[in-house]
Amino acid sequence: MLTGSTTHACAIVLEQWGLLITGPSGSGKSALAAHLVECWQSQNLHTGWISDDRVRITSAHQKLIARCPATINGMAEIGQLGIVRVDHQSSGIIDGIVELVAQSELERMPERRVRCISSAMPISLPTLHVPQREIAVSAQMISHWLELGFFRED
Repeated sequence: MLTGSTTHACAIVLEQWGLLITGPSGSGKSALAAHLVECWQSQNLHTGWISDDRVRITSAHQKLIARCPATINGMAEIGQLGIVRVDHQSSGIIDGIVELVAQSELERMPERRVRCISSAMPISLPTLHVPQREIAVSAQMISHWLELGFFRED
């Protein structure tokens, strides 16, 4: 059965991983997503946008699925360019959550944590905290954790 809600976030695909990037307004979600997509594309790796700013989340077969609302399909806010057209895919399974947090909330030796998006969809996903507005550092952390299998199912 599909249930759904819309959340303030970005959703992207990096190779086989679908990531939901969350955080407060102005924390750098779109900038981080754009940086990750650009870096992975420059290495000829499969990547793409699902949605920027608002993500429609549904569940099916104990998986979270991200979709883009029709009104913003194929668009993203990129740096000082404003709203631009981007390569995108219509949906993707979310394998993990990247949460942008204040530097003071980061742990020196982070443990693997999980987060549930909503009580209506009780599916917990691995969650990585990265620093707000620290795009290069956050992207490096995400790439490192992907290599280590942080977002794989146990």
